[in-house]
Amino acid sequence: MERNRPLSFLLVASFFVTFGACGLQVPDEGKAGADSAERGLLVQALSGPPPQLTQISPSLGAAVGGATVVLTGKYFQPGIVVRFNGVPCSVVSWLSSTQVSVSAPASPGARGLVPVELSHPDGKSVMRGDLFYYYSDSIAWQPAYQYGADLRVRSFGLGDVNRDGKLDAIVTDNLHGNVAVLLGNSDGSFAPPKLTPVVAAPDSLVTADLNGDGKLDVIVEGERSPDFNVLLGNGDGTFVVSKVSGIVAGAHGLATGDFNGDGKIDLAYAGSSGPAATGILLGNGDGTFQRPKALTPSGLLGNIATWDVNGDGKLDVVGTSLFFGGVWVYLGNGDGTFPAFPQQTDGLYSASGFGLADFNGDGKVDLILGHSDPSGNAFLMLGNGDGTFQAATTLGGTGGSTHGIAIADVNGD
Repeated sequence: MERNRPLSFLLVASFFVTFGACGLQVPDEGKAGADSAERGLLVQALSGPPPQLTQISPSLGAAVGGATVVLTGKYFQPGIVVRFNGVPCSVVSWLSSTQVSVSAPASPGARGLVPVELSHPDGKSVMRGDLFYYYSDSIAWQPAYQYGADLRVRSFGLGDVNRDGKLDAIVTDNLHGNVAVLLGNSDGSFAPPKLTPVVAAPDSLVTADLNGDGKLDVIVEGERSPDFNVLLGNGDGTFVVSKVSGIVAGAHGLATGDFNGDGKIDLAYAGSSGPAATGILLGNGDGTFQRPKALTPSGLLGNIATWDVNGDGKLDVVGTSLFFGGVWVYLGNGDGTFPAFPQQTDGLYSASGFGLADFNGDGKVDLILGHSDPSGNAFLMLGNGDGTFQAATTLGGTGGSTHGIAIADVNGD
């Protein structure tokens, strides 16, 4: 893909502005033939509040660069410039006023959390240093260490919960009803877990800055409870816990994103029973949520993720069906609503973990699936670019059931 071609355009009367991949190019005044009124209209169009940044997904990438990253926030303008660790991105796709997709630049030698800066053409900017983490280009595997041996971990997340620039681990302790935070040390080890009591039998969790205060927050759901817990971070590894009641019992997955374009983090969940077993909760921007909106047909989904799978700039919800098999894609309308029925692609029964990425470089999102049968096979389904996928091909197995998949460039190629 050409990295320097213009990605988006803004037309104001007969005066036009071309936004390059990561900068702003204004045609010569004489060539454009723009008068002062048109220039004034352009300035007005480009003025506004400074950008706000609340989430980066995925939140980590190799220092060799090249990872596709989606930034979520508010007031994003066409022509926005994005820098990771001071290095400008060579590819920036302005999706909406609340989302920008970029290719993370190479940052040789960078390791750990790095500042991410967004700048408007008028000079207004924002910088966050707690949302994106570079890992080393070359990973040397060391002997594994075990932390919190008495924890019964069901899911985990990574982030800087105490804002010290070191990556921390957040896990659910299903047996004891806790969320455990293991603060990271500078040598790659972790401190003993700090426990926060939450809903009984906590299962899935997801992390995001839910109230825009620059501190990492956590949402966790219970295996048998219809309640969710929202843990608003204090910035020191501790949390203020609140409850969202009566959502769905037995949720299997959580995912966050901005479904209605208001710059506030929303929540998608997947469960297996009840009239609203699969749905979304629109965020209020303060750590609270509106009542759930069911996605139909509801229920019977396992893992869930959010991605723009059809390239229309609107966030979609992707899930795997526990019992019917296949992949279900709820294509977002961009206003917090979804069509009455999802796009369905026939596929595997008992699919477990899955991940989304462009594996063949055609610009379309593909899907890799794990399977819970004894072979532990992984399967690849190439995307068609419209929310559907091609038939699954077998990649090979681990010799045991696969329950989770993570995607990264581990060999730097």
